[in-house]
Amino acid sequence: MRVSVIGDSHIAALSRAYEHLRAEGGWLDGIEISFGGASAREWKSGSFIDHGDRVEFTAERFRKLFGASSLRQGKAGKHIVGLDMFYHSAPVWRSRQWLDHVPMGMAGNRLSSNVIEQIILDDQEVNLKLVAALRRMGMRLFAIEAPRPFMTHLAITRGGLKPEVVAAVDSLYRNTIRTALDGLAVPTLTLPPGCFDASGFMKPNYKSETAGDQHHANLMFGMEMLQRMIPFLLEHFARKA
Repeated sequence: MRVSVIGDSHIAALSRAYEHLRAEGGWLDGIEISFGGASAREWKSGSFIDHGDRVEFTAERFRKLFGASSLRQGKAGKHIVGLDMFYHSAPVWRSRQWLDHVPMGMAGNRLSSNVIEQIILDDQEVNLKLVAALRRMGMRLFAIEAPRPFMTHLAITRGGLKPEVVAAVDSLYRNTIRTALDGLAVPTLTLPPGCFDASGFMKPNYKSETAGDQHHANLMFGMEMLQRMIPFLLEHFARKA
């Protein structure tokens, strides 16, 4: 089984873990993974054209990521692609609007769930359109959940955002995107339950060791995600490989 894992900067922890597991003999023979990335801004720039029966990639980086300049309907082959750019919720929850507003069910100046869901869908509009087109071409896709927020994020510790509001918006983001992807028949590889606490934040021992890094997780997180990936791939794709 050949798998390409592509996405934003969150793929780094997965790539490091893959090399570590292979070196230690802890990876399953028969599943080969390659990694490739682009910035979140590039993913949301719309570097493709949906021609109906064909998806054309207009940027060289995306031609390399997908291994083709275009994909035609029914010609996507048996290759499996994991997408790790859908669950980075920070662009929505770190907005300063949450200093003055809260989701429904919380005390304060409440925004309706419908409004928040639309904000979230707008944030991922381009990527969801890309996935819808790729699924129509017959490409086999799955999504990979990114780490939840860390309590030590500067938007909380210095910016004044309330942790409970951040956690609530992050949860809405994940549920909204999961529902949208499920509707496109794109399953999600979810986080290990033990990597976040009851308040909804990542546990500190999963945080990147890089100084100043606010969002990314470490090698241990990557290894736990890849260990979950093996049975996930076998469940969703092995019989169709």
